[in-house]
Amino acid sequence: MDLVIQGQSDAGASAGKKKAYAAKVDLSSRLVRNRIAAEETLAIGENSFVGECKKHGYAKFYVYEGRGYACATCKKNAQVLP
Repeated sequence: MDLVIQGQSDAGASAGKKKAYAAKVDLSSRLVRNRIAAEETLAIGENSFVGECKKHGYAKFYVYEGRGYACATCKKNAQVLP
């Protein structure tokens, strides 16, 4: 509320918070490193690499040609058991 009184909108306040968070944690670098590793993995004919998962840290990733890549642990935990 104080921001609105000072003439700033709530949208501006959340944009500032997002920029501050992005400065603390460089999310794009993790994604870029994983993307490059996935491309290199496909180029050498392999189907897995060790990448950085947001949830599990460094873990094994599987590459799916034309569909991207996924953390093996996340994918395993996402499967529904009968």
